[in-house]
Amino acid sequence: MGPPAVIAFAAATLLAFCGAPPRLLGQEAPLAVAEGVELGLLYGAPLTRSLVVRPFVATDSSDERALETEAGRVEAIILRDLDLSDRFLVRRALEVHGAPPLDYSVWDVLGVDFVVSGFLEAGQEGSNLRLGVYDVVFGAPLQVAVFPLPPSSSASFRLAVHLVSDAIVTWITKEPGMAASRIVFARARGDRGYDIVSVDSDGEGEGRLARHAGIALSPTWSPGGARIAYTAMTEEATYDIVELDVGDGRSRTFAPRRGLVMTPAWSSDGSRLAVAISEGSREDLHEFDPVSGLLRLVERSAMEPSYAPDGLRLAFSSDRLGPSQVWVTVLPGSDPVLVSPWEARNRSSYHAPDWSPDGRSIAFHGGGVLHFQILVADANGRREPRQITWEGWSESPSWAPDARHLVVHGSREGRDGLYVLDAVTGRTRLLVAGSGVRTPDWSPGLGG
Repeated sequence: MGPPAVIAFAAATLLAFCGAPPRLLGQEAPLAVAEGVELGLLYGAPLTRSLVVRPFVATDSSDERALETEAGRVEAIILRDLDLSDRFLVRRALEVHGAPPLDYSVWDVLGVDFVVSGFLEAGQEGSNLRLGVYDVVFGAPLQVAVFPLPPSSSASFRLAVHLVSDAIVTWITKEPGMAASRIVFARARGDRGYDIVSVDSDGEGEGRLARHAGIALSPTWSPGGARIAYTAMTEEATYDIVELDVGDGRSRTFAPRRGLVMTPAWSSDGSRLAVAISEGSREDLHEFDPVSGLLRLVERSAMEPSYAPDGLRLAFSSDRLGPSQVWVTVLPGSDPVLVSPWEARNRSSYHAPDWSPDGRSIAFHGGGVLHFQILVADANGRREPRQITWEGWSESPSWAPDARHLVVHGSREGRDGLYVLDAVTGRTRLLVAGSGVRTPDWSPGLGG
């Protein structure tokens, strides 16, 4: 059998192992995939890069079976992360262990752009993952690196693997990933109390951070991801700001002014909080310094602040034109610029702006009276805002660290919960189910 026949035979064999035909854009993929399960094609939107993950191999060790199990778990997490990045057409090649070195010509026949291979070996503490990403088009390694991983029983194991996934995304796209991040949100309990909860970007690792007897809402991550601030009801039926240390669970409470203190947002350097304080029937926007206790008025008749990444501008909502609209002001405060699509005869309202980590976009919800949808506006006002959701309803958008994905509180086909949507392809997936979830906020990249 000559070389062309060998390539054709290998291509046919690998195709048989690489999964089903691609799905159409806009279809929601079932993503409840257990770790360690072999996957074929995961998502088939018309993406420009085709990527294959070869089975991760455990090298010789005193406990080879345990290492093989861990290699399968690492591979499954990375495979799922790459799928959820929405940047690749992802396939898993079911090759036998001990296969010969990578043959670029075979993958070129299949139309594959990149191949990912992994080898797991025992380390002093945990294991070491030797990972290679290979560029089929250029017929050469794109990047090869070794990643130390903690023991699989460690609480930091999944985060360490997510960081590997983000490295792959960055190597190929030169853009940040979002796997190594978490979403924090409020959840109403049946006893009228609320919990503050966080979950991994892929929906795993859910855990309660705080429990309150009354209402607790609007949790928000500090820029480094070490702290969370949120608003909580007191015994006197007022609202204060709670700052929670994610690492040790300790918290402290701030009462900048008696009354309703709402919708906190961290400044880009983590030194200040923008908060809305209700005085009578009006909410005014202030900047609060937790260290000095100083409170400075920024905007009247304003709430729901979100800082630009450069710290020089602030987005907020205000009803100064009647129905609530989204605005941007230059700090320390100036004549604000309208961002949302306002018309004098249109009674649509817009709320909850969130500035993207790359500084280019502002997401917010609004539109109809009963069924809000998500819109994305150009932060510099060069283009009209575009609506990116149409099904059910969606509220409280928050950007992922890749400035591409958003988490929203919403409903699809009568199923309430938190949903993650890709602002580029429109792909949507359920992150956390339940009618009691509220006000999600996506963390910055963690652990890097």
